[in-house]
Amino acid sequence: MAVNADCVVLKGFTYTSSLPASPDCCSWPFVTCTNGAVSGLNLADGKVQGAIPSDFGKLTQLTSVYAPNNALTGPLPDLSGLVNLDYIFDDDDAANNKLTGKFPMSLLQLPKIRSVWMYTNGFDGPISSDLGKASSSLTEINFGTNSLSGEIPSSIGDLSKLSILHLDANQLTGAVPDSIKQLRLLTEFWVNENQLT
Repeated sequence: MAVNADCVVLKGFTYTSSLPASPDCCSWPFVTCTNGAVSGLNLADGKVQGAIPSDFGKLTQLTSVYAPNNALTGPLPDLSGLVNLDYIFDDDDAANNKLTGKFPMSLLQLPKIRSVWMYTNGFDGPISSDLGKASSSLTEINFGTNSLSGEIPSSIGDLSKLSILHLDANQLTGAVPDSIKQLRLLTEFWVNENQLT
């Protein structure tokens, strides 16, 4: 997609301050471009608010989105077009937005996705039973401090590369599945502040 079309997508955000004067978003300080296409976004700490643009999935060359500590709201749009996305909201401090909706399984199925940090948001409902069908490249999942409910699916054991799994401070019930023992690379497993047995 041409860079001017990428810039149209980015202009769909609600920014908390004026955008740079240049119409070429590749010159904006929080945008990285590769070969004329948007490949990285650093929208951290209050740069944007409101809904993620509905056509955000058209940024097909996007590899990274860093956007903690904003006031992003509403459900995630269709992101199936982000076929090169490596990580989204990867942050050691907090994702801290106000996103809502059901567990975004489609995001975890993107072919190159490695790290998904969506904690401190408002995702609710059960974790998909198809969790084990997530991308084989996935190494980090963080949905701590949301409102997820139901049981941790046994298919979690199929995510052989998973090293970080944070599901703390949700409303999960039932027992931790035995299949978690299959995750030989798992170094962080947080499920405190739930209703697990």
